[in-house]
Parts: sequence; C-alpha cells; structure tokens
Amino acid sequence: MTVSETAREPPSDEKDTPNPTALHALNLSGALAREATLINRYFPEQVLNSPAKEPVQLDGPNPFDENTDKPASSGAYFYRKFDLGDNIELVCRSEVNGCMEFKGETHNIMVRALNEYDSKATGGIDWRQKLDSQQVAVFANEVKNNSCKLARWTIQALLADCNVMKIGYVSRANPRDNNNHVILGTYQYKPQELAGQINFSLNNVWGVLKALINHFKDLPEGDYLLMRDPNKTLLRLYEVPTEEVENL
Repeated sequence: MTVSETAREPPSDEKDTPNPTALHALNLSGALAREATLINRYFPEQVLNSPAKEPVQLDGPNPFDENTDKPASSGAYFYRKFDLGDNIELVCRSEVNGCMEFKGETHNIMVRALNEYDSKATGGIDWRQKLDSQQVAVFANEVKNNSCKLARWTIQALLADCNVMKIGYVSRANPRDNNNHVILGTYQYKPQELAGQINFSLNNVWGVLKALINHFKDLPEGDYLLMRDPNKTLLRLYEVPTEEVENL
C-alpha cells in the first residue's frame, strides 16, 4: 500500500538510497508501504465492535481459513457482476470489513486508515495539533499526497456496495519508531460524497475500463503487464513470457 505516492516530493526509493541512515530507512517508500499495509491489516480489528454482538454469518466458509486456533480477521467477500454493454460482463470480487445498523437498516462498511509518519515530510500539518480543529485541511492535504490511494479505496467501496467508509488517522507514537502507533481519530464518509470531494468520476472509471477491455480483447492470448508511467499520464502494456510471470 503506497504512502504519499502523489506528493510533490514522494518518499525516496530504496534503490536510489544505497546507504541510508537508520531513521531515513524507516521513511523510504518500501518501508512506508509495508508499514501502511500492516496498519490497514490491524486497524479494522481495533475499531470493529466484534465482542458486542454475534458476528454476521454468511453462506460460504472463510476462504482463508488455515485451521489455526486464532480467529480469522473480520470481513466478507462478495462477487458482483456488472454489464458494461456490447456483450461485455465484468465479474469482480469485492471486500466488506463489517456492517453497522442505522435507522433500522444494516449497511456494509469499509474500514481503512491513513497514516502519518513525519508531519514535516507531508506538508507540515501535524495531525496531533490540527486533526480535531482543522480536519478538512488535514484531509485536503491527504487528498493531495494520496489521491491515487483514496480513489482506489473509493472505487473499492462502490464496487462492494458499501454505504459507509470509515477512515482512521493513525500516527507513529514516535517518528523514529515504525512499529508503535496511536489512533488519533476516525471519520465517516459516504463513498459517493467522497468521490465528489476528491474530484473522482465513477462514469470516467467505467469508460476507461471498457476502453482497456476493448483493446485487450483484440490481443493474442498470453500474459501481459499493464504499468502506469511514474512521470507521465501514460499507461504502458508489456507482453510477458509465461515463464517469467511468477517472477513479477
């Protein structure tokens, strides 16, 4: 999971920093990605009120049950089918982290977390000082620094038919320690409203996807890699030898 990917000065990459200091190594892109991934793995377990009620049971078993004594993480997966027209149907797997009751109805929710590693490196807005009083400014700064990630979360919520997104703000307890964190706050958004706030068009998403599918279906059968150019508004498609797929 990326961190500050779309910032004016994104985190340095490991390959460009051969001999970083211990502190600098914590803030390289790979280390930040691993930190953010772990935060988003554990954050839902911190905020979901699982002991209060019996968990919602679905028809199918947990697909990731490894027959261990530890309970599986809360969540559910749904397969949904969308008709894109021109005899193109899309089936996707969507994820729901939990559910909540509101006005007598049960709503699916998605839970995600933004994380702060160093306020000086992310626009100078200290979450501890500004989150309660200037949450809009904090969020606007995150939209600037993490627009791709927020757009991805929004489309995931819409595909999963989630009515609510809960986004937490998680910060390092100490900027020099990437293992201990504190939850500073959690805010609730409706996916459709969040899409408008980040200038995200769902119609444009479907249009781009269908254009890509129309291009792909005319290609010969094989393995391909679609990559976004890091410095240009450009997508590149590469054909990959079958024997190299596992090495990607």
